[in-house]
Amino acid sequence: MSVGIVGACENGKYAIIASDGTLIYRQQAADVHASKLLFYAGWAFLFAGHLSSTELFFEEIRQAVIRESDLKPMSRQNIQTTVREAYNRRVDNWNSIRHLSAYNMTMEQFKKDGRKTLGTQVSAELARAMYADYQQNFTDEIMVVGWGKMPLALMIYSIAADGDGSHGKDGMYAIGSGRDAAISTLFLLEHKINSPLYEAIYSVAAAKFSSEAHGIGKHTTMCIMRKQIPEDADESATRILIQPDEIKKLRELWESHGRPRIPQEALEFTAPIASRSNDAEVLDRQSMRQFMATLKAVSQEGTG
Repeated sequence: MSVGIVGACENGKYAIIASDGTLIYRQQAADVHASKLLFYAGWAFLFAGHLSSTELFFEEIRQAVIRESDLKPMSRQNIQTTVREAYNRRVDNWNSIRHLSAYNMTMEQFKKDGRKTLGTQVSAELARAMYADYQQNFTDEIMVVGWGKMPLALMIYSIAADGDGSHGKDGMYAIGSGRDAAISTLFLLEHKINSPLYEAIYSVAAAKFSSEAHGIGKHTTMCIMRKQIPEDADESATRILIQPDEIKKLRELWESHGRPRIPQEALEFTAPIASRSNDAEVLDRQSMRQFMATLKAVSQEGTG
């Protein structure tokens, strides 16, 4: 019962990120404002599944950095490999604790000496049991968002039990049990990688709200992210947090004006949020679209 959503916009110059705050324990869930979004070394990490497990995944990321004594594993060139290896190590540990602890074996020992130590039949049964358990019960999903040293080539990389994927050219993706509802909403709102920033803010918010029909809590964390530039004082300058009262207003607009279109009132509300980017190119484009929308409205009134 979780969702993490990314919508790229302005031709990959910005990314809008949204996540929920539901905490899961076995078959129980509570909307306790749990943090499922983490920023590290220029990348945003979104988590879906059991936070107690995804935290152990992220510890594998930290250990990769410690082993190298620098941030080389977090470079644009290496980040996907780093995440895949961390994910695989987490799956190994998860499976070995559930299935091999009774034999005092690690996954590495099982792969190397399992047949010799346990016999062909037992090792084969264990291998099948671990694979089935992983497919049915391992729910951790990870999504990584960022640019590295590339100016506009936004990376949206995800990994889960059903595989991994790179979604930068799609301009959007979602993880968690609310994934299908979120992506469907983004499609219905015709979100795309060249969508204006102020439209993308609403579209990603609407995708999060739509996903809540699948048992996901209403608490929402949202932010706007861009690539870090030399003029930035620090990494935090690349992020604009969308405030709780702004998210509340977006929800009210979404509930009031129906779906799946983007209401004009929503764009009037998100325009000041987008203006906090202080990006002249984005704001010029936004102003032109607003002018054309006003002109169209006046024209329709005149013919009415």
